[in-house]
Amino acid sequence: GEHPGPDSTAPNGYGIVGQRLKNDNVEVANLNLGQKGEVPADADAVVIAGPAISFSPFEVEALDKYLANNGKLFVLLDPYMTSGLEALLAKYGLKYEDDLVLFRGMTTTGTQMTVPLAAIYQGGFSMLPITMKFATANLQLLIYDARSITIPPSPQGQPPSTTQFLLQTDTNAWGWVNKDGKAPADPKTLTFNKATDIPGPVTIAAEYDGGQIADPKTSATVPATRVVAVGSSKFLQNDTAEAVGANFFTNCIDWLVKKNA
Repeated sequence: GEHPGPDSTAPNGYGIVGQRLKNDNVEVANLNLGQKGEVPADADAVVIAGPAISFSPFEVEALDKYLANNGKLFVLLDPYMTSGLEALLAKYGLKYEDDLVLFRGMTTTGTQMTVPLAAIYQGGFSMLPITMKFATANLQLLIYDARSITIPPSPQGQPPSTTQFLLQTDTNAWGWVNKDGKAPADPKTLTFNKATDIPGPVTIAAEYDGGQIADPKTSATVPATRVVAVGSSKFLQNDTAEAVGANFFTNCIDWLVKKNA
């Protein structure tokens, strides 16, 4: 139930980013874990782009084994989706919240209105390799219908977490939590509820970097397990993708498949 890979005809396809990967000499192939039973040995990265149904324990186990063997995973999950990957992602310090990121701002008529928007600009881009150029170029990225990601703090006395934010809103956005697990019928008048909602700034994308290891075959130093998690998938489909979002996607892939440090 994910977005069609490099499909340039379907509105919800990933044709734009698929073409960018092709231009970057990255080969893309569909993977059905339910049928295959494992991630192919020659896969440099696995992309999970907006699944519509939960992964089975059998499929999660296959991904777990792949990551434990220094695999690279890129996960894009939309709001109100229970993926079945929760326990797996928790191993890498990543927790998707059951919320919808909202932003309350001023309209052109001078009234205030709330929209399901995560606006990333200026300090909202981290200084990590994936997003560093966005931060220094003063760009912005608008992501509609997103959920937030929490990075649990490192236990006291433990080294700093290897999980860090990539995209983050400012304080004008927040995570609206609905216990019914449904999107608001009309968010225009919603305001922040400090008793139930998640205060901004909220993280929309994060990465886990497992560091460097020695390749057992060549003894060369190579990256260990890497994971990128994003709280939206629709901003990359053909009918909504913009240049900054597409560049973010390809930068994530480049980092995962070791094209940049």
